[in-house]
Amino acid sequence: MDFAANSADRRHASEWLEPVAAGAMTTFLLVFFIRWLDDVHVNTMNGLWKSLRVAQWKADLAAVPLDPSNYLYFPMMGILCRALDLAGIHVGEAWRQMAIVNAGFAGVAVGIVFWLVRRLTGRSDVAALAALVHLGCAFFFSLAVSNEDIMPSYTLVLASMAMAAVWFAAPTAGQVVLVAAIFTLGWLTEWRLMFPTLPPLLLALALSQGGMLRRAGCIVLFLAAMIGTALIVLTVFRGHPGAVGLPGVLWTGKGVRSGWSGVSLDKLGLVVVGMGEYWLGGHNIPSPDVTSPLASEWGLAFAAEMLALVLALVLLWRRRRDPALRTAAVVFIGTLVAGEVMNAYSQPQDPQMQINVMAWLAVVVALLVGRLSGGAGVRPVIMVLAFCCALFPLAYNVRAFAPLRGRDGQMVGAVRALESQTDPDRTVFVYAGFETIVAWQFALWGPNWEGVCDLGAAPQAVPKFKWISLFGPLVHHPSWTDDEYAAAIRREIECAFDKGYRVVVGGLVWQKSPAELAEWMTSLNARARAPVLHALLHDNRRTIPLAKPILDDSFVIYQELVRP
Repeated sequence: MDFAANSADRRHASEWLEPVAAGAMTTFLLVFFIRWLDDVHVNTMNGLWKSLRVAQWKADLAAVPLDPSNYLYFPMMGILCRALDLAGIHVGEAWRQMAIVNAGFAGVAVGIVFWLVRRLTGRSDVAALAALVHLGCAFFFSLAVSNEDIMPSYTLVLASMAMAAVWFAAPTAGQVVLVAAIFTLGWLTEWRLMFPTLPPLLLALALSQGGMLRRAGCIVLFLAAMIGTALIVLTVFRGHPGAVGLPGVLWTGKGVRSGWSGVSLDKLGLVVVGMGEYWLGGHNIPSPDVTSPLASEWGLAFAAEMLALVLALVLLWRRRRDPALRTAAVVFIGTLVAGEVMNAYSQPQDPQMQINVMAWLAVVVALLVGRLSGGAGVRPVIMVLAFCCALFPLAYNVRAFAPLRGRDGQMVGAVRALESQTDPDRTVFVYAGFETIVAWQFALWGPNWEGVCDLGAAPQAVPKFKWISLFGPLVHHPSWTDDEYAAAIRREIECAFDKGYRVVVGGLVWQKSPAELAEWMTSLNARARAPVLHALLHDNRRTIPLAKPILDDSFVIYQELVRP
């Protein structure tokens, strides 16, 4: 009896120690990779923009306004980065510290995947395989070693999905409340994560065991716990600058009436691109061009994902009477379906838009391998082959990111070089807005959003970074006509000339043809505006190339616009 009790205790301990060990090992490896790579902006510069707000929260937790769409993100990140300051880790460099924090949350996410698959299969080897597959997915890996803002909220939502997958077949009231609370903390950290996952969670409860009245009660309890958790958070921040009420966090409208929103055939193609790049490559590709060098990468990855999904659906259909597997399928595949519909309306190629939607992949691969390796005789061979196959995406993606090594230092040097060739007090820069160097100038020279007509006459020291965004009106005023768009850009350029500024155009946007500009503008549903923009820059304009190439996204020559 004592032996049986001790054995049960050991099994119970291993259920928690193994996921913790998997998460800790993952965090250690990710931090090592961050230090080696020296590029915490692998496929997006969004984190560098956000780091300025994080630095403000670090400096004063009481004065910086809350962001309704990221209600908990900035306070939480400010506190965690303060802790890293105290630990002597990248002191004063919030943009680097954010990547370290993300590595910690990513380790937790990998541990969650391990725990989930172990609970579903009862096998530690299959759980370890799932953890490795999840770590090796390109978008997850890249976001785990960068300073993009999605990883903390993703980890919280993933935790709620995993617990729901395990518990919601026959949930207790406490389990429903706990899942709802963690899910709410996740979408309060990143608002849009509510929408792909809330419907599947409610559907899982609707299909749970028990009579209709019990299932309806579980749904009501979940929604009440979600609202209650949100109200508690709102109460904690009551009176803080930027604080809002319950309607203000339930619907923030982030990105809805902007150039990022809207459905098009090109965006449907980008759904395929984003899903493929989630697994292999991790590139943030702006256009679904099947003739591009990367088309085989995302195309093959997408085909493999669809094969895995079809096989999984066959397996799940055969075991549809298994409540645990059915619930897991509803939660994870339901999030996939709802999420890709949402992505088709927004930015389907963006890593942070795919990461939570594609969490099903590691779970599905693990379940398929677990099924294939069920026999004792074939298990060792199949598991060895499975682990070797799982290592391939990780190795492929590390190799894909390796050329970026040292880019953070290079970009800091590029901004210094740009300052030495131009006088920021007398210069207005013209960029599309997607260029890497824009975020670096914004961060290193001081935050200042685009627009120059409100500036004083040159020279003007503050703001140091003075610039015009060619894509800005497409984001903020998507309903403008071509003439209105061209007039707005032309007005900004003429304002700069009238005030005596030197107008310098970023080489990356200058050298693009109309067709290349159209590809760049796909995610803004603005391909048709490319000829207008190209003509605006090149027709009736004289330019003088700046003397030396500067590292932007490539070595490019900046052009100085001269009035005709």
